[in-house]
Amino acid sequence: MKMPVIENSSVSFLDIEVPFLTSSKIKVLGGFYIGTCILSILGSASIVIAVIIKKKLCNPEVRPIFHLSLADFVASLSLCIGAATYLQFGFNSTTRQFCSYVTAFSSVCDMPFYHNYL
Repeated sequence: MKMPVIENSSVSFLDIEVPFLTSSKIKVLGGFYIGTCILSILGSASIVIAVIIKKKLCNPEVRPIFHLSLADFVASLSLCIGAATYLQFGFNSTTRQFCSYVTAFSSVCDMPFYHNYL
């Protein structure tokens, strides 16, 4: 079943119509990203701070949740930076390159946290 085609708002790929998001929908999505990232940053930061203040990092039961929270903090922070950059400057070649670097940085920072538990 083909979706209705609106001029200049979709792309055809092997007889499958894929609609593009409008600029206003992308801005709303960016706002949701930032909102959910802030909640994730607050949650993961509270776990990291609580573990550090209570000096419980040496406990083997706490270490996996600490590392997972630290990885979530880095990933959420990088996603929030990328969404804020897009909302502020739009999507051009410089923004695209910056977002690629932020994503690569996030991936490289997250790998050591997950590697211990695989």
